Amino acid sequence: MDDGGDQDLNGSVQGFKSDLNILLIRQENQGPATARNAGVQEAKGDFIVFLDDDCEPQPDWLATLYPKAQRNTISGGKIENKLVHNSFSETSQRLVSFLYSEWKDTPWYFFTSNNFMVHRQTFLQAGGFDENFPTSAGEDREFCARWIHLGNQMEYVPTAIVNHAHDLKLRSFWKMHSKYGGAAYLFGGKIKRLGVDALKPRISFYMHLFGFVLQQKELGFKRAVSISFLIFVSQLATLFGLMKEKFRH
Repeated sequence: MDDGGDQDLNGSVQGFKSDLNILLIRQENQGPATARNAGVQEAKGDFIVFLDDDCEPQPDWLATLYPKAQRNTISGGKIENKLVHNSFSETSQRLVSFLYSEWKDTPWYFFTSNNFMVHRQTFLQAGGFDENFPTSAGEDREFCARWIHLGNQMEYVPTAIVNHAHDLKLRSFWKMHSKYGGAAYLFGGKIKRLGVDALKPRISFYMHLFGFVLQQKELGFKRAVSISFLIFVSQLATLFGLMKEKFRH
């Protein structure tokens, strides 16, 4: 799916047509929720897998994920930061990994839409991604919350690995987490309509978050402290984006 990109992808797709039944769909830029829904509508298979354009699946990724296929279960794989020397990218990925761990078996559990598999017909019956989310923030969390609310299941498959190469600098790091904050405001309203309580900041959550990072021995103490500081910055950006969206409404 080409969501109004500025590159001609026809040449890239042609190189795979001898090995894969592949179709390139192009639309004017409407955001990832709309693009993914359009792709699902065109798909012919029983199961759908989602990736992003800055992700590289490991060779056995699909072979690992597919045996977990079930009609009423989203199977979500593990995302690893490919840009390990980029502290901003590493921080963002560690934060997602923490949320996977912290919210498991709760109404807020989610998989990011750069690595999960879902039954196509059940996805459509659940309503697909909410196209009121204009950017790549919140639409996957809201869909997963709705999926769980409908009585469906979530299964984490840590051996189905995708490498994420999202190159971030301080400005783009702040902008991205501010965007997440704005989406969190919309997300809160959406899940409230489902009868699910919105997430409220708790000291215990932040204690678990910073403890999670500081316990990652492979980081080393100095790197763990640096990433902890950037997590603090990310939470300020998230709060800024949430309050900005709240005042806008």
